[in-house]
Amino acid sequence: MIDIETAQQLGLKLKSLHKLLQKQYPRPLSVEDIAKIKNWSVADTAVIIELAVAADIITEKTLTEIGEDELVYTI
Repeated sequence: MIDIETAQQLGLKLKSLHKLLQKQYPRPLSVEDIAKIKNWSVADTAVIIELAVAADIITEKTLTEIGEDELVYTI
């Protein structure tokens, strides 16, 4: 169980992530791109992204069309 303050911080980061991806749409971003832009650690960014994907806030895609298997994220 997480405390209220942590839940509020997660909510703010989820909103911030969604806003960033709206601004960048249709260009998808990788975990590293998002971490760099938001000035978050890669580990924190990965957790926020997993929560956002699980909640259907953002979409996970693979860039197979350009020969890469890197996961990217978009709205």
